[in-house]
Amino acid sequence: MAMVTEKLLEDGRPSRNRVAIPVMGIFVFLLCFAAFLSYGLARYYQPFINFASQFKLTVAFTDNWVYVLTINRFIVAGGWAILGVPGGLLAFILVLWMKKRKKGYTPLLVFLVLAGSVALVAGLFKYVFLHFFPTIFGDNTPAVHNIVRLIILFSEITFYGFGLLIGMFSWFDPLIHGRFSPIYSRRSLMLRKLNGKEKRAFKKSFRKMWINRDYDAMVRLLYEDHAVPGMNQAMDPDTYRRMRENIIDSYGRAKGDELDYLYFSGQFDALRADQQAIQAALEAGRQSSPAPARTVKAVDSKGNVVEVPLITVGEDEPVSPEVAKAIQRGKKRQAREK
Repeated sequence: MAMVTEKLLEDGRPSRNRVAIPVMGIFVFLLCFAAFLSYGLARYYQPFINFASQFKLTVAFTDNWVYVLTINRFIVAGGWAILGVPGGLLAFILVLWMKKRKKGYTPLLVFLVLAGSVALVAGLFKYVFLHFFPTIFGDNTPAVHNIVRLIILFSEITFYGFGLLIGMFSWFDPLIHGRFSPIYSRRSLMLRKLNGKEKRAFKKSFRKMWINRDYDAMVRLLYEDHAVPGMNQAMDPDTYRRMRENIIDSYGRAKGDELDYLYFSGQFDALRADQQAIQAALEAGRQSSPAPARTVKAVDSKGNVVEVPLITVGEDEPVSPEVAKAIQRGKKRQAREK
């Protein structure tokens, strides 16, 4: 498992899991499926055909542009696609949202738009253009009608078929993380160790920190199970790397502040003495055996009290306000002298 860093959390924030996506996907799937179901019932289910044939539907655009169809014939002729429009529009909105958050959904969006565009253009050609120019193809007009009808049918099936796929993909969206999977793997690992109120508190804290972009606190939260000594429990490599970098960074900043103070306060011989002391310590370490390690009492996994070596690098104390002001004055004075 790769280590979770503040940069990884910042980059992964836009793609974080959203409950609304699979919920919206359920509605997309049901609405698109309802369109297919209405077509199947109106074409193949005889009890529904017998019932729907009793009712007629009149669609009139002008006095000479009128369609009179029974309900089942209207559905088969294209009404099923009209019934599915809400599902198709919702599928388009959903896949746009999914694509914006995570890569990989572009093919779904492309095929959905292409199929919808073909169905729309073919429909306008058949029901508008051929209506006003019925003899433009002469004796071939019936064949053109049939070809266009097939194009409309297949494009509509493709459109709503991809609507179903988008709905189903949205159910698995919370499991698709790509390069951000270490975040969720580490979160799952932590949740498996917690129960009840602790688990709910962890989830709430994690969500709040992500909303507030508090990435440093999120990293500490994800690795807090290894932050407290006492049980000498095993530490996974990722946690060790995180803790190692944090300790080195902390000691480095503290030592840097100390050196800044010595320099800007004019204690140049102290800087030279510090460097000489470090060099002498390194030389002495090469020539003699290391000093016995300090130990601290701890409890192992079996409940036994053991002595655990304690490695001390140096003090990590914050710089006092007076020292911080002296550093700032020294920096300003140096800038003026340049």
